[in-house]
This record gives sequence, structure tokens and C-alpha cells, in this order.
Amino acid sequence: MADFANRRCPRCGKRPLDARLVQCPDCRVPFEYEPAQVSGLTPGQLAAVTKHVLGSWKLWVTLAVMVGAATAGVVEFINLKAQGLREEAGRAEQANSDALAARIGESISNQIATAFQQPRIQDTIESVASQKAGDILTNAVWASLNQFREKLEAANEQLAKTTNDLAMLSNNVHLAQLAAAQMSGPGQDDPALLTLVDKTVTREGTNYDLTMFFRPTKNKPVGPVELMAGTYRQTARIINFTARNVDQADAPVMNEIGDAAKLRFTVSQVDTPVVVELTLSAPTLVKVVGDELADELTLPVAIDQMQLPIVNR
Repeated sequence: MADFANRRCPRCGKRPLDARLVQCPDCRVPFEYEPAQVSGLTPGQLAAVTKHVLGSWKLWVTLAVMVGAATAGVVEFINLKAQGLREEAGRAEQANSDALAARIGESISNQIATAFQQPRIQDTIESVASQKAGDILTNAVWASLNQFREKLEAANEQLAKTTNDLAMLSNNVHLAQLAAAQMSGPGQDDPALLTLVDKTVTREGTNYDLTMFFRPTKNKPVGPVELMAGTYRQTARIINFTARNVDQADAPVMNEIGDAAKLRFTVSQVDTPVVVELTLSAPTLVKVVGDELADELTLPVAIDQMQLPIVNR
């Protein structure tokens, strides 16, 4: 194709008919060159070009790299998407499991609370608790009375040794009682003793008052009386030990740890009961002994509230 055929008028689009024309005769606008077109290749030329391009290793390497990169990107995207879906499913499953566990726990708690409200269950619990409490008292308290007696005797011995004057006075009283018994001679009546006729336990603040009511036997004066009191295994301290409706009462004497005390008084009246009061710091068992008592006494003081000591086995 001639060179002038590649020129065209930019305004009307006509081509020059003469190679010597430099502008359009109609528009008076200079002709412009158009780029050459490759559409004019023959089929043989196109096949050769195609063969050359397809036979180039650079093309296939480039395509392989591009395909591999695209495949890796797609796989990574799929993996990330799958991991996100798994995590989301795990969170949803955990939330459902926690909610289910909470509902089950609440249901069980409600069933237990409802069951414990039934009178039959409450009666059973109270019966078992009472039985266990009775077993504890039987095994730990009453079975230990011998140990209590031994400890009381030990406290008595310690109390007797508090002062020399107290020991001498106790000995003098005992000798006087023996002398009086010998002077009475055979055939005389036995001396009168104090016998317990009643007792009460009241609470004053944090303390407990044990009040004992005694009457003389044989309806005659008892004379000098000496009582010893002790608490079970130091479960309580003796705060006060007094007597009323008596002729004379000395101040009580207590041991160092306060779990045993001695009280002396004189009884000459027979028409009014002798009232002996023992103030304790806590619930306990009290042992009261004395030569002028008809019987040794073991008295509970709010024993249902008593804190039992640990028994060494």
C-alpha cells in the first residue's frame, strides 16, 4: 500500500488521491499519518508467529508461576475461610454447651431445693441429726465420766495445795468431824446430809447460771459444808460459786485455770432450802462432790450447745 494511503484528513476523513498533497483540498487541514495495522498478516505468518510464541519456555514459566500463585492464593483464602468458619462454629458450640450446663445446673438446684422443702425430707434430716447428736453425747461425754472424775480429783488436789492455810483448815475440819462422830458414840443417828431437790439453768448474757436447791436430811442442821465443783475437760470456766439461806459462806477458792472451785458454808436452818449458785462461762457438764452431800452430782448445763473437746485415742 502507498505511503500516502496511510494519511487521512482529521476533519472529513478523506485520504489524498495524490502523494504530493499535504493537506485536504476541501477542508484545508493537513493530512495526518495513521499507525500501521497488523491485520494484514497472512495465515502463514500468523501460524509462524503463534508457533514461535507457544514454543517459548519463558511464556510457559510465566504462565506456571501465575497459575501457581493464583492457586496458592485460592487455597490460602479457602483455608482462612474454613478456619474462620471452624472458630465460629466452635464458639457457637461452646456457648450452647455453657448455656445447656447452666440450665441443667439450675434445674438440679431447683429440684434439690424443692426436695429439701418437703416435710418428709426435713423430718428425716432432723431425725438423723438428733440421732447423731445423741451418739456424740453418749460416746464422747458419758463414756468419759471416769476421765472427768480423774481430772476433778486432780483439780481437787491442786486446789488443796493452793495455800498452806487452806490445807490445814481442811484437815482441822475433817478431824473435828471425826471427833464429833466419835463423841456421839454408837447408837446415835447418822449426821444430816444435803440432798438435791431441784435445779434450774438460766442464761445471763454470755454466762450460764446453775442454781441447785438442797434440803437437809433427817430434818436437822447439817453444820459446816464443803463443796467442790468442776467442769468437764475445761469446757467452761467457773466465774462464781455462792450459797444462800446459810449462816455463813466464805469466798470461793478457784484453781489457776478456773475449771474447779471450792466453797465452804454452814447450814443450821432446816425450814428453808439451801440455794447454791454456780456461774459458768459456757455450756458444760458440772461435777459437784462433798462429804456433806447425800450423792455425788453430775449436772448438765445447756449441754445441747456444748462444744465437745477433742478426745485423744
